[in-house]
Amino acid sequence: MIAIIDDEYFFAMLLKKNLKKYYKNKKIKILTKFDLDFLTNNDVEIIFLDIELKNENGIEMAKKYRDHGHNAHIIFVSSHDDFVFYTFGVKPLDFVRKGNLKNDLERCIELIELEKKRKEMQIMIDKKLIKLVDVLYIESQGNKVYYIGADKNIILERRIKLSDVETEHEKYYFIKCHKSYVVNAAYITKARANYVILNKNIKIPVSRSEQKHFIDKYHDYYIWKKDN
Repeated sequence: MIAIIDDEYFFAMLLKKNLKKYYKNKKIKILTKFDLDFLTNNDVEIIFLDIELKNENGIEMAKKYRDHGHNAHIIFVSSHDDFVFYTFGVKPLDFVRKGNLKNDLERCIELIELEKKRKEMQIMIDKKLIKLVDVLYIESQGNKVYYIGADKNIILERRIKLSDVETEHEKYYFIKCHKSYVVNAAYITKARANYVILNKNIKIPVSRSEQKHFIDKYHDYYIWKKDN
């Protein structure tokens, strides 16, 4: 399901009409206010969220949604181009300007399809087929490394150097931040000088020796994400 949350009903109907060109068989629901219960109790994959709701701040509502552990794609919508700079804290997939709907929506749909392919992509590692999108971080212990999932479950165990793991997966934006950790940049929700926070409040240290390397690589990821 796609949810459009916008109190400007005429625009919401226009957006729905345009989305139907891409998603003929998908249910599209228009909400005139933010309804966390509805979003929680329905299989919502994509949310088009107006930043300037009548009595609510769309960015704050998106933070509330993320704080409940929900991971639907969020696309912010606004009449003001400069609002895009205030939205990155809640990791939106994209930003659609009401005055440039056709072009922005076309780019947005391409991004959604790229994300879908990334989530479905599988690679073979040591004769085991895994989805790297399921891996939040990789931890080194002794002479082994462990691929760790969202619930801190071990997805894969290998005998390999952690530096070699980063080299192997760097094109998927896995970044070494510590002698014992490589993190999946897609799941970073907060980055500080000496630690990062991944989904579900998983705190991973950033060592002083890896700090510059990590910042440079994360900057590359951020620029790539913005451009794609």
